[in-house]
Amino acid sequence: MVKINSLRVDPEKMESGVWVPFMDGVEIKVARLGNRSFNTLVRKLTEPFRKEQRDGQVPDEQMEDVMLKATAKTLLLDWKGVEDENGKALKYSAKQAYEWFKDGSLTNLYLAVQATANSQEIYRVEVDRAGAKN
Repeated sequence: MVKINSLRVDPEKMESGVWVPFMDGVEIKVARLGNRSFNTLVRKLTEPFRKEQRDGQVPDEQMEDVMLKATAKTLLLDWKGVEDENGKALKYSAKQAYEWFKDGSLTNLYLAVQATANSQEIYRVEVDRAGAKN
């Protein structure tokens, strides 16, 4: 059996994101998949082809682009430890993330953001484990 409180997610973490290690000292701040910002942006981006979407006629490439944009703008919220080829720190930019996602050069980052955003554990409400043992 599972106590209901152990399943609760923190709405603040879902929207504002959590910092997680990525690789080689890089950290990424990721919001939960399905947060309000994500859902709102996906609705906005799919509005122009809503009829085609209902009919199952939207090309895969078009839906993939929607997901890339939504991920770059509403799931990946920041990064630390990312540098250019000259060692200069790169400030987070949703535009830059989208461009990297789109050209496929950082597929591993895109997949890491998606996996993290789909995780349940890191967005859960902190439960007092000592008090939970009754």
